[in-house]
Amino acid sequence: SRLQPCKSVSSFLDGRYEGESFDQEWVPSSCSSIPLDPYTWSENKCQTTITMLGDSHIRNLFTATINGFRGVRYFAEAHAGDAIKESGIVYAYEWRLYQNESAVDRLDVHLNVNQKHPDAFEPCPCGVDDVVRCLRVGFIWAPSFREQAFQMHYVTEWDSDLVIVEPGNAYERNTAVWPKWLVILDELMKENKHLHLGIVAWPWNIENVVKERTSILTNWTGPEASHSTRKSFWLHKSGLYDGESTKQGQTLWHFACSLGKEKVPNDRIQAVEPCTDQTDTSQIRGFATVHLDAFKERSRPEDGVHENLEIRIGHSNSGGRETNTMQPTNHSRSLLGWRH
Repeated sequence: SRLQPCKSVSSFLDGRYEGESFDQEWVPSSCSSIPLDPYTWSENKCQTTITMLGDSHIRNLFTATINGFRGVRYFAEAHAGDAIKESGIVYAYEWRLYQNESAVDRLDVHLNVNQKHPDAFEPCPCGVDDVVRCLRVGFIWAPSFREQAFQMHYVTEWDSDLVIVEPGNAYERNTAVWPKWLVILDELMKENKHLHLGIVAWPWNIENVVKERTSILTNWTGPEASHSTRKSFWLHKSGLYDGESTKQGQTLWHFACSLGKEKVPNDRIQAVEPCTDQTDTSQIRGFATVHLDAFKERSRPEDGVHENLEIRIGHSNSGGRETNTMQPTNHSRSLLGWRH
């Protein structure tokens, strides 16, 4: 019989890699991992939204997710310039399915969002113009605890179902965890009883705080914590990472992934790995599997609204837009079979 989806991080990480050496897939031993497929992720309700906040590690998770949806396996990316990052960046991806089983997707890049608020998403128009459902994935460049707190209003503004965030990583080398950061996340989960939260930490370059940070987040997401059934904590090194630096770009220390074609000199990124299941793609499948309830139809709160932790500063147009039109040949197949 088919194994049920994994319910916990530990059950998901209890597994092995299978397949060809250049594209191995992570296979849990006693449970299953859901496919990286927008049909599966969106099949239970009109609108599903995943919001990601962090630095380039989380951006790679975002780009690996979108490329996985599109069936793209080989791509590379250089870092954005400091000036662009400091002014604020938001990526907004949306996939829509229509009654005739055709699908389109769109990627918007919003720049200077610290000064001009982006109109990243509109509510999914289910039932209008033959739209059946929408899957939305947003990424906000916010590498530190305080920057993430400042941008956390997007979680409610976008009506998020799953939030994926990193605890500062190397941008927070002297602070294990900012207490207010935890308070804000708990408040969001209290206000939205459907919201799920995944935290992923990388242990590199934070030797003086990694043990304390790991301990705090393990307890904060543990069985005795508030909202524990909707929280997960992933220490990247403990599971889907084998500890060999040869799998990382030796200069950038993370997988080099991109939604666009980039010319990357070998001396800038010394080891470029394709984003297959052995890299970031397996990580996002873990989040989606453990937090599968986030993709199900939610029950409405009694008052019909959630308090919105909004910080509005203005409006901006997209810095760039990319649109694909796709036609599936079978609902259960991967995006590799789609025609663009």
